[in-house]
Amino acid sequence: MFFNIKLDNKEELIKSTETIKVPVLKLKKITMEAIQFINITPSELSHLIKNEVIEFIKPKEEEELLTQKEVADFYKVSVQTIIKWQKDGKIKAYAIANERRYKKSELLDNLKLIK
Repeated sequence: MFFNIKLDNKEELIKSTETIKVPVLKLKKITMEAIQFINITPSELSHLIKNEVIEFIKPKEEEELLTQKEVADFYKVSVQTIIKWQKDGKIKAYAIANERRYKKSELLDNLKLIK
């Protein structure tokens, strides 16, 4: 089943099986097939759905993954230190085949300000 949704003079097809997150609304369930929206106008509902669909179909930025050597260069330490930090739980590693990768955003989050 598909729904036609008009977005800025374009029609996009959305599969009914896809999940679209929308803000919490006051809902009153009438039957299994009908829902009544309370305290929201049709134009407000249309606007909410449009914004959520646009956000849903927007391409996501890919997370930058670094190798152990790149992480060692980033922190200016040895690869052995990176391996030890990972074993100690100080940094998270992700396995890709036999390789370890580290999310750059998590490495930045691990930095702490020293007063």
